Parts: sequence; C-alpha cells; structure tokens
Amino acid sequence: MDRIVALMPRFLSLWPVLLVVLGGPLSSNAEEVAVVVSSEIRPYIMALNGLRDGLDVPLEVLYLKGNYRLVAHKLASGGARVVVCIGPEAARLVRDRIVPPSRAVLLMILEPASLLDMSGLCGIDLRVPPPVQFSEMARRFGEGARIGVLFSPAENGRFIEGAASLASNEGLVLVPMPVRSRSEVRRVFEASLPSLDVLWFIPDSTVISEAVVSYLVKTALIHGVASVGYNHFFMERGAVMSFTVDYEAVGQRGADLVRSLLSGGGCPLGPPPYRVEWNEKAWKIVGGRRDR
Repeated sequence: MDRIVALMPRFLSLWPVLLVVLGGPLSSNAEEVAVVVSSEIRPYIMALNGLRDGLDVPLEVLYLKGNYRLVAHKLASGGARVVVCIGPEAARLVRDRIVPPSRAVLLMILEPASLLDMSGLCGIDLRVPPPVQFSEMARRFGEGARIGVLFSPAENGRFIEGAASLASNEGLVLVPMPVRSRSEVRRVFEASLPSLDVLWFIPDSTVISEAVVSYLVKTALIHGVASVGYNHFFMERGAVMSFTVDYEAVGQRGADLVRSLLSGGGCPLGPPPYRVEWNEKAWKIVGGRRDR
C-alpha cells in the first residue's frame, strides 16, 4: 500500500500524456470551436480555409457527407462553445435545435433568417443586399433600365416581390420571369427578351445550371442585353457585371464572429464581402448590338 501511495505523484504527472494516447481532452480550447461543413465543394472549403486562417484555436471539423445523425450526436455530446455551420445542410443543426442559435455562426448560406425562420442569428448572409445591387445597376445601366430575372416562384417568389419595390427606388423596372421547371426557361426568357436591357441572375435551383447559364448569357449578349451574375463563373461565360462574393473572406469574417462569441460579445448577421467585376469587352458588344 505504501508503494502505491509513493507512486501516485508519478502517475498523476503522466496523466496528460495518457489522455493524449487514449484520445481524451487536451484542454478546454480543443473543443471550443466545432465546424460542420455541408459538403466538400470548393466554395465551402475556401470559406473553411479563411476561417482557419483567422483563428488561433483548435477546430474540430466535421463533414456531413450524409451522416447527419452521427454529426448531431457528436455535437450534442461534445463541449464546443461555438459551432460554425458552413452551408445550408449544416444549418439544419440550428433549425433542429441541436445547436442553440446563440452558439452558432452561420456561413455560406443564402438568407439564413428566411431559411431557418428565425431572427437574431449570427453569421454572414451569402446574398449581396439587393439595394446595393440595384444601386450599382442604376449607375452602370441608367435610370429606367428594365431588369429581367428568371426565378422559381416556390423558391424565390417572396424575394422577387420585395425586390420589385427596391428596384423601383433606384429608378429601375424589374421584369419578373417566373418558371416552374427548367424546361420552361428558354420559352419564358425568349418571350421577354425583346423588352429587356439587363438579365439579372439570382441563385435559383430551377434556373441555374452551367448549360442554362451559358445559353442565357450568350443569347442575351447576341440581342444586346447585359447579363449580371453573382460569381466569377458568370464573367467567364460573357456576363457584363457580377457581384462576386469572396468565399475565403467570408470565412475570415466568420472568424471575427467566433472570437466575439467566445469573448461574450455580440454577433450579428451581416452581408458578405464581395467585389464588383466588370467586363468592358462584353459591354462594348452589348452597345454595338443596341446601336444596330
């Protein structure tokens, strides 16, 4: 018994090493921040890299990959003080109350307040605010420009209703072009094309695909209509302008929000960092077509 007591100090000094070997907690920091990534697509990974660059605490990174229940269980049994959700699938953890909204930072999600039907959320909204976009379009294309937009009513009907008045505030005329399936896109677009000055793209799963965007931008250009997109892909296809979100900077701003939560500070929902791209060559083609 005396020998066991004598060995106790030595055993206790080895306890941190044993925890490492056995996979136990290293420190409170090791689980301070967990990150759930919806999928391993490039924009999400860029945001994750920006988050990593902006933080000096260990991150526990979890990929959903169809394992929602497993990830949910791990978070529910873990001790993370802040959970960063990258992408809309990861945001389900907040909607399902597995992660309290007060501990969540939401990144790479379009209109998270609408998606989750919650207020007081923290994170970066992926949509560049429509008033900002319309103000820039009015400056570039002039007052009275007719702005066409293809959209699914089920996915974006409410958004378009609000956008019409915002466009009007800038002296623009929004021309809604609702479609209920991808097969309707070409017919609806071509019917409205003669009356348009600008084709404005918004994220919409019914409308947006690589092939459809390529066709729409090319056809618009041939008819003297300028296209406006929301990332660099549109510029590569011949768009005149794009409000391009910087995904790594989204992650870096997310890091600022994480630090604020960890220190007991506030954490608002803000707009994304972006840049306005302009394609002068495409703009000259549009002008040339209009002058004919």
